[in-house]
Amino acid sequence: SEAVSATDEPWAGEAAAIARTDAPVTRAAVVGALRAVGVQPAGLIIVHSSLSRLGWVVGGAHTVVSALAEAVTPDGTIVMPSLSSNLGEPSRWEAPPVPASWW
Repeated sequence: SEAVSATDEPWAGEAAAIARTDAPVTRAAVVGALRAVGVQPAGLIIVHSSLSRLGWVVGGAHTVVSALAEAVTPDGTIVMPSLSSNLGEPSRWEAPPVPASWW
């Protein structure tokens, strides 16, 4: 039988993020980093980022969005694309495709 490689595991991407991260990235760490680069309460920020470039984030994308909101406060504004492969046109899904009756 063939050996299963790490890339065949559903958690392989997360394992790779853990391997290249010195310490878990927390919400407080993200807020601190945003403050360090000048993000202020009631500010306006334009964000385009790659979650994987942050390292292993405790809570994933939700944590990053929460940290952004905390950094600018309810009086601030966050502008960012919200791309999701889960919100695409079902007739074009390929990995995996879904039955035409689901479209």
